[in-house]
Amino acid sequence: MADDKSYKESLEHITTFIFDVDGVLTDGSLLITTTGDMLRSMNVKDGYALKQALNKKYNICIIYGGTNEGVRERLKHLGIQTIYLGAHNKKDQFLEYIKTQNISPEHILYMGDDIPRCSCYAIGRLGRLPARRSSRNKSTVALYFT
Repeated sequence: MADDKSYKESLEHITTFIFDVDGVLTDGSLLITTTGDMLRSMNVKDGYALKQALNKKYNICIIYGGTNEGVRERLKHLGIQTIYLGAHNKKDQFLEYIKTQNISPEHILYMGDDIPRCSCYAIGRLGRLPARRSSRNKSTVALYFT
């Protein structure tokens, strides 16, 4: 992002949001059952924001290192169609997605929660790390549309 532009000016060109899951669409916590299942919690407000983005014709892609099919089902229920599970090298899926969808990196906002995602930040126009949340503020993604 050029220093002479405000973030609002850069957002004008965004057509696509790419998200990680753990720590972005969840609070990063895992509840592990006695059978070894790992459960995550997603905020319904994030789901509402994602649906609004889809309604406004934004592209949404999920690139997630985990393999939990429940996560896929939740996101599909919201209307998200491009979901990569088991993506340990997220840069590969990121590049595949922008190539197959013919999307220029300057039209992408990528959000991941930690250092391994930095290779994706370097490709996209805007990359964001969510602030670590307190127990009072569990929603990470806030997308506003006018």
